[in-house]
Amino acid sequence: MANVRRQACSSLGEIGEKAATNKVISGLVTALNDKNSNVTSAACEALGRMGKNAATDEVIAGLVTALGSEDDHVKRAVCKSLGKIGEKAATNDVIHGLVIALQDESMFVSETACEVIGEMGEKAATNDVINGLLGARDRVIGSSSANGALEKILLSFSGLTQLSSDTISKLFEKISAGIFGTLRTLPPDQFIKVFLHTKNAVWLRIITVVALLQGNAVTVTGNTIVVYGSQEQIQIPVANEELRQELIEAFAHQTEELQLSSDLLAKSNVVSSVCSLM
Repeated sequence: MANVRRQACSSLGEIGEKAATNKVISGLVTALNDKNSNVTSAACEALGRMGKNAATDEVIAGLVTALGSEDDHVKRAVCKSLGKIGEKAATNDVIHGLVIALQDESMFVSETACEVIGEMGEKAATNDVINGLLGARDRVIGSSSANGALEKILLSFSGLTQLSSDTISKLFEKISAGIFGTLRTLPPDQFIKVFLHTKNAVWLRIITVVALLQGNAVTVTGNTIVVYGSQEQIQIPVANEELRQELIEAFAHQTEELQLSSDLLAKSNVVSSVCSLM
């Protein structure tokens, strides 16, 4: 009987979005609670193939429950299904469940959770998620999934403005160790704008080390900060004299503050001076 239920779920999954009627979705949600893990996994895969059409409260609640399974295949199937449903699945309960999955004993579950979080958008830019990804990157294969998810989250301006000083400090430690490479996917002025918005001086260390890693030059003329990156220069007006001075001092003391090592310079591939202030 279990094989029949599994095959029924698989067949519905093969039909995809066209099969996403209320009755079918309700039946698949019921299958998520099946005692047979193969049936549960097949139900997860079918719901994932139905994509956004399956993004109901009932489905998401069922997937969150299934994420607590002891079976690695089920947990991985749940993660993949949530990833295919996309941002509509990015509820607080789902994100909390994925953060727990990041710590799973199975690195395959952890790696899949990393990939899904990276597709969750700004809603995933929280302290818990970032701390979870920083911990997971040391466990997943090659750490590429965790790094990729983190870089996508760092693109969220609104998310970054909500981070605690403790999380920012942990990010700085990882970034300055060179684990993210050059971070060229990020806008050169991303962290400067976050600092100006939050007025949190803890961001200053990240600003200076990212400028180094990206190979950017920074100048200050009057009330304007100019960032010279790989593309066109970016001008950032800074009317607040106190914040402007903090930025100037951070770059002026960059070498002493970061205690730059030849190892970091090698990882950043920077040969010449990266920051100058006038």
